[in-house]
Amino acid sequence: MKSKKLFTNEEYVALLTAKQYNELILACDGYIREKVELYLRNFPYHYQYRQDYTQEVLIHILTKSLPSPAFLLACENGNSFKFYLAKSVRNVLNTLLVREKNKRQSTIALESLANNPDENSALDKSTLLSDKSAHYQTDFEDLWQYLHIRFAKFLQNFQATFPRIAFKLILMLKLHARAPIHTCDLQACFPGISPFDMKQFLGQLGEDNIYRQREDLEIYEIVYPYFQIYRQEKGTPTALQRWVNQYISGDKNNQGILDYLTIEDNEQKLKINDKKMFADFMYAYFKNQPEETPANEPKGNPLLNLTKIPLLKAIWLKI
Repeated sequence: MKSKKLFTNEEYVALLTAKQYNELILACDGYIREKVELYLRNFPYHYQYRQDYTQEVLIHILTKSLPSPAFLLACENGNSFKFYLAKSVRNVLNTLLVREKNKRQSTIALESLANNPDENSALDKSTLLSDKSAHYQTDFEDLWQYLHIRFAKFLQNFQATFPRIAFKLILMLKLHARAPIHTCDLQACFPGISPFDMKQFLGQLGEDNIYRQREDLEIYEIVYPYFQIYRQEKGTPTALQRWVNQYISGDKNNQGILDYLTIEDNEQKLKINDKKMFADFMYAYFKNQPEETPANEPKGNPLLNLTKIPLLKAIWLKI
């Protein structure tokens, strides 16, 4: 991707001297994005979040790097503006990845408990299980059960707090996981939906073997007209996808479902980092929900089973 504007080195330096930082960012937006993407290709786990990293880099370059006297001094001493800009981008990314590594050092990827990756595994090495957390391995099924309990509680709390969008989120999570969709889900999400439209909705998704293989965006393109008609929402399929992904992963201001499901004690955190595993988790959860029961209402009282989980009696007994 090329910059929106192509300036000579002298023009870049002139803008820098005049403190026209916004103009420089606009001119170099494509160049910066290209450098970020090229850098992150060497880090498979972080590459999936390249858009988030790009935004952080752009903000840092605009507010910190360009206004720094060192940047202007480097250019005045003969460094090419773009060369020094690329160096600044790398420095920012190095700092961001070190920060992320420090934050994740105490986090165990829950998927590593379910698998035994060998040296030929395609998993990102940063998500592998640390040695001092090996005591969690023997109780994966207990942990999985506990996560189901926490997820049920999350859905209950979410409905109580955000009743207007709770059933929208539930439907979108089920679609994200390719879990079975029932008429009660459609009636709850789309008040007043006609029997014909419900039948058409389910027919467009297709039989299970077709539905399970559909791409994400294909799913959102099928369902977004129903949000326009029955919820008067003006978003696009892509916006709908971003909406549910934000609730799953969270953002800088709000925790996501994955954060809520994180199990933590004084030393370690257990967290689902793999998107496919999270989809499998939700599929298993929703598949066990009876059709006539709202998807956010767990059967029985799952809290009664909590004290039967030996490993977890000492951690996260608060829900």
